[in-house]
Amino acid sequence: MSAIMNFRSVVSGFPTYHQPMEWLNYHHLLYFWMVAKHGGIAQAGRELRLRPPTLSAQIRQLEDQLGVSLFHRTTRSVRLTNEGLQLLDCAERALREAALEYHRAPT
Repeated sequence: MSAIMNFRSVVSGFPTYHQPMEWLNYHHLLYFWMVAKHGGIAQAGRELRLRPPTLSAQIRQLEDQLGVSLFHRTTRSVRLTNEGLQLLDCAERALREAALEYHRAPT
């Protein structure tokens, strides 16, 4: 499965700010979803086996690409912004669809 996927049909409910949605990176969505699920960069980083600065940089890239802040940050945790909540729903659908496509693909 390609790291760059066309999520336009899945994330059509999320407004596009700077870049077209087809430029969304599968890994960015996965990292965003994991941080949201765990409520923090360090916790998500442990599960993803990524150092917190690396994971934080990936989240910042996604935010820069979309032109919005996805999280309210504190020194110990993160909380989703309204835009983050919107993207979370879209990301869950996109990741679920990507997993289904992966399992449907011939081996």
